[in-house]
Amino acid sequence: MFDFAIERAKELDGHFAKTGKVMGPLHGLPISLKDSFNVPGFDSTIGYVSFIDNNKTITQFSDFPQSLWDMGAVFHVKTNVPQTLMTTESTNHVWGTVLNPNNISLGAGGSSGGEGALARMKGSIAGIGTDIGGSIRVPSVCNGTYGFKPSSGRLPYGGQTNQNENDITKFGVACSAGPMASNFEAIELIVERVLRNKPYDYDPEIKVVDYNDAFLEWDDSKKLNIGFILEDPQIPVYPNIKRSLTEAAALLSKAGHNVIPLTSHPSIYDGWFNANQLFYYDNCWDTWKNIVMGGEPPLTLLSHFTIPPFSWRTLKKWTRRRVELTSEWRQLFVEKKLDIILCPGSPSSAAPHNCFGRAPYLTNWNNCDFPACIIPFGKPLDSDDKFVDIDTTSPQTNIKLIPTKIPFDPIKFKGGIGHVQIVARAYEDEKLVACGKIVNQVLHPRG
Repeated sequence: MFDFAIERAKELDGHFAKTGKVMGPLHGLPISLKDSFNVPGFDSTIGYVSFIDNNKTITQFSDFPQSLWDMGAVFHVKTNVPQTLMTTESTNHVWGTVLNPNNISLGAGGSSGGEGALARMKGSIAGIGTDIGGSIRVPSVCNGTYGFKPSSGRLPYGGQTNQNENDITKFGVACSAGPMASNFEAIELIVERVLRNKPYDYDPEIKVVDYNDAFLEWDDSKKLNIGFILEDPQIPVYPNIKRSLTEAAALLSKAGHNVIPLTSHPSIYDGWFNANQLFYYDNCWDTWKNIVMGGEPPLTLLSHFTIPPFSWRTLKKWTRRRVELTSEWRQLFVEKKLDIILCPGSPSSAAPHNCFGRAPYLTNWNNCDFPACIIPFGKPLDSDDKFVDIDTTSPQTNIKLIPTKIPFDPIKFKGGIGHVQIVARAYEDEKLVACGKIVNQVLHPRG
């Protein structure tokens, strides 16, 4: 794809030489794309052998890349994903396994794992991933980078190569596309510029809602009401993530923000569980079909793709429950007058390959369709780290989900970077970016 990028750069140089003007606000910026986004002339295999050479049928950009292209972006690489796009380890029989730049023994996350690893290596100004259950934010957690999952219907999503004849995003859990980067400024840039570029002119599913300028006035002097969740009692959090969250909450409080411990809140486990029911409503028929057509073995990570198909009555039941849970979280925001919630993105940092497990602290917000952002925070985990300053005990009763497939061990998890996740209400994307800028400045002060 490098030749394609060089030709694009020459085109942009020629435009500037001829007109004295840039093509747009992203003129010449190298931006990477998750493999599911279509670029004319290039494969979008999304990890399936049966999709190799599908470039012959790809004649136009997906909607998000088209918007970026029209603003002058240069696409220099597409990045790797898992077989099926639905696991937290980016590995497949076409391109192999994405390695974690911090420690190649650790997974890079999924499904936008290639984007997460590239962002950590600063291989692009920004990359574009997708997220239906944590697929932008898992790689951000694993690689120690920034990742922004917008509300659905704000940033363009359509026109991607899709594995499903019956698109699962139409049945209860909405997918969205958003930026991933090594710094928060790139997140701000992409979100603002794409929202200002009338995304509803590119994707018919996008709401006709223009960019909200009101939050541009928010700066370090703005004091936020921040709800703080350290741990859901049903899903234990590991010591290094507890430390990152505890230190972040203390710094924000010291900076004058109102940090409110949320000792009672809706169940994060229930939100994750509900979304997972909706993911597999058809027993993943299209997923298995694509694997069989390529004559390839399924990855062992797909063992959870075995839920029997739903009846329509059951599908309605889980969709109704999604609305109920969303209402509970909305009510919490209203009653506590919260700007954002500060919480874990994952119970752990990056885990050894094939051991990351599920992503309940991320998927819960997909179930609600709330925008969410990962901010890296904390030093890399070392093999001799001690946590004498952190309460490492978790509730031993009512645990419903163990975080990773192996127990926490600083030696095996060495190199993993801490993080925090911030969340706002649906369609408060500009507000979340403004809050993220304020939080990021507290956690990573500059001059």
